[in-house]
Amino acid sequence: MDSPSQPPIPHTAPPSEPALPFSAFTAWQARAAAVASGLLLAAAFPPLNAWPLVFAAPVPLLLAVWGTRRRKNSSPAPPENPVGKDGAALPAGLGNKVRTGFLAKSWRRLGGWFKHVFWTGFGLGWITGLVFFTATLWWVQYVTFPGMLALCAYLALYPALVLGVAAWLGMKPEERWLTALGKTAVLTGMWCGLEWARSVALSGFPWNGLAVPLFPLHGLRHLSAYTGVTGLAAVVLLPSLWAAAGLRLRRGRQRRKLLATLGLVLAAGGALEWTATAQDARAMESAAASGTRLHALLIQPNVSMAEKLSPDVERQSQRYFDLAHQTDVALASTVGAGGKARVDLVVWPESAIPGFFHDAVAGGAFAPQLEQGDFTLVTGADSQEWGELHNSVAALRRTVGNHQLHDKVCLVPFGEFIPFRKQIPPLEWMLGGLIPYDFTPGRSLEPLKPEGQPFDVVPLVCFEDTIGRHARKFIRPQPQVLVNVTNDNWFAESPATDIHFVNARWRAPELHRTLVRSSNTGVTASVSAVGVVERIPNFQEGVLSTDFSTGDGRITFYARHGDIAAQAAGILALLACGGVWIGRRRIVQPS
Repeated sequence: MDSPSQPPIPHTAPPSEPALPFSAFTAWQARAAAVASGLLLAAAFPPLNAWPLVFAAPVPLLLAVWGTRRRKNSSPAPPENPVGKDGAALPAGLGNKVRTGFLAKSWRRLGGWFKHVFWTGFGLGWITGLVFFTATLWWVQYVTFPGMLALCAYLALYPALVLGVAAWLGMKPEERWLTALGKTAVLTGMWCGLEWARSVALSGFPWNGLAVPLFPLHGLRHLSAYTGVTGLAAVVLLPSLWAAAGLRLRRGRQRRKLLATLGLVLAAGGALEWTATAQDARAMESAAASGTRLHALLIQPNVSMAEKLSPDVERQSQRYFDLAHQTDVALASTVGAGGKARVDLVVWPESAIPGFFHDAVAGGAFAPQLEQGDFTLVTGADSQEWGELHNSVAALRRTVGNHQLHDKVCLVPFGEFIPFRKQIPPLEWMLGGLIPYDFTPGRSLEPLKPEGQPFDVVPLVCFEDTIGRHARKFIRPQPQVLVNVTNDNWFAESPATDIHFVNARWRAPELHRTLVRSSNTGVTASVSAVGVVERIPNFQEGVLSTDFSTGDGRITFYARHGDIAAQAAGILALLACGGVWIGRRRIVQPS
C-alpha cells in the first residue's frame, strides 16, 4: 500500500538584515552631506556662534565617506587576441607590447590609484573644507579675491587628507566595537597632527581649528593648558566619530558597546565641566579678595582704512590728535586725590600713529599722556632702522626716552611681505603696487620689561595672538600680561574682527596669563586667565576700562612643551596607518 504523499515543504528565504538608514549614499547624496557638514561647522563660528553644532557637524560627512557606493569599472578589458585596423590578427609579440608596455602599465596603475577608495573620502573632505573655510574666511576678498580662493582651497587639503584615510580604513556595518574604537582613535590623532602641521606649514595659518568655538566650556579651557587648542580637536572629533560609527554598525550588541563607551566619556566630560566651573568661580573670588589686580585702559579709535592710508598730512596729524584726545578723556576719568590718573596700563592699537615711531617721539608725541600718571603706554608703530622697515610695538614709561621696542616676528605673507619677491619677477609686477616695501621680521622673543612695573609685557602684534606656538616662547616664571595690538579694518565691517578674536582668546587659558587687546575697529577686549571676557562693541570709538591680574608666574604644561600632544597624536596615527597597510598587504599577498 502506498504511503500517503507528504505535502511539499514551502521554501522560505532566510530573514534579511534590515537596511540601515545611513548604509549607502549615492555620489550626489554624499556631496550634499559634505556641503552640509561644512555649513554646520561654519555656523559654530561668528557671526552665528552656534558652538554646539561643532559636535554634530562631522557626522554627515563621516556617514557619507563610509557609505558612498563605489562605481564599478565599466572600461572593457583588453582583448585576448588584438587585431589591427584591417581586422587581421596582430603578431603575438606586438600584441603583448601593446598590452604590457611601460606607458600602458603606468597609465593603468595611475588610473587604478585615482579610483582608490582613498580619493572618494579625500574629495568629500575637500568639499567640506572648502565650504567651511570659504564661509568663515570670505572677508579676505577685501584684500585679494584670488588669494582668498587659493587660501581656502589650500586649507581644505588638511581635512581632505583625514577623510581620505577614513575612507581607506573604512567602517563596515559588521565591524566589532573595539576595531571601530581603534579606527576612530587613528583618525582623531591624524586630525590633531594635521591641525598642528597647518599651524607651521608655509609660515603657518592656525585659524579656525575644530575646537576654537568651544571657549564657553570651562573644562576645555582647563585642558588647553596641557594640550593647547590644537590638541583639543580630539575632544570634538572622538564623539562625532563614535556617533557616526554607532549609526553604521549593524550588530546591535557591538553598537550598544560603542555607544556605552561614548556615554561614559560624555559623563566624564560633564563631571570635568562641573568641576572646572567650580574651580573658576573660586579662582575669581580669590583674585577679587587678594587686591593684587591692576587697571588698564584699552583704546579703540575706529579709524577707517581710507583715513589710515590717506596721503593728506593734515588728515594724518588729526588722526593722532584725535587718538591723544580720546586717551586724555579716558585718563581724566581715573584721576585720584593726587591729581594723577590711577591706571597701570594704557594700550593703543597697531600702527596707531602716522609715520615712524622715532619721528613721532622727536615731534613731541606721547609726552602729554605720560605726564598724566605713572603707567605704561603700549602702542603699535612702524619703525625704521638701518634701512629695514618693521611693524613694531613700543612700551613707554614715565618719559618718552624711557621706552622699549619690539619688532613683529611672524609677518603675514602677501600682507606685510611678498615671498620670493626678487626671485619671481611676476609677483613684483602683480603685487608690488599693493605692497611697495617688505617689512623685516624681528628676532627677539624676550618680553618687554617696563621700568618699575610689577609685570612684564608679552608683545603680540596683529595675528600673532592667534599663534600659540609663538606666544608661548615669551613666557617666563614671573608676573606677565599678554598685550595684543591689532588692526582689522582692512576687512570692512565683516566678521573678520570677531573670528580673529575667537581664535586669539585661547592664549589666556593656554598660558595662564591675562590677554588684553587694543584693536583699531575691534575686538578690543580683556580675557582673564580663567576665561572671563570683557569687550566693547566693534566699529565704533570707545575705551575699555578694565581690571586685570598679572598672575603668579605659573608656567603651564603647554607653555613649557607646546603642541607636543598634537604632534604625538599625529605620529602615532601615522605609525598605526603604516601597520594597517603592512597587515593588509600580507593578507592580499601572503608570504
